[in-house]
Amino acid sequence: MPERYIHNKTNSDKNNKSYFKTTINPNIPVHSSDLVIIAQMGDRLDTLANQHYGRPSYWWIIAEANGLGKGSLFIPAGMQVRVPKNLTRIAEKQEKLSRGK
Repeated sequence: MPERYIHNKTNSDKNNKSYFKTTINPNIPVHSSDLVIIAQMGDRLDTLANQHYGRPSYWWIIAEANGLGKGSLFIPAGMQVRVPKNLTRIAEKQEKLSRGK
């Protein structure tokens, strides 16, 4: 499914230490299968991803769909949060971006 780094290219620094190139996430348009929830106090992107996808590492999908995740996994209480459900399409887009296509 949509693993962010599986197809990313790597670079090496002058000490031969490898690192991933910048990851570009796909645009995630609204889809009829999306779930919309109201965030509660203490909700986090990774725990919502685990709850809805079974994988906390998919936090970036919810973040990207809602303009969140810039420095914190916490979601403001009372915020309407869209949880995309079309993971196959998101995975396809992520793979194309990661491979530079």
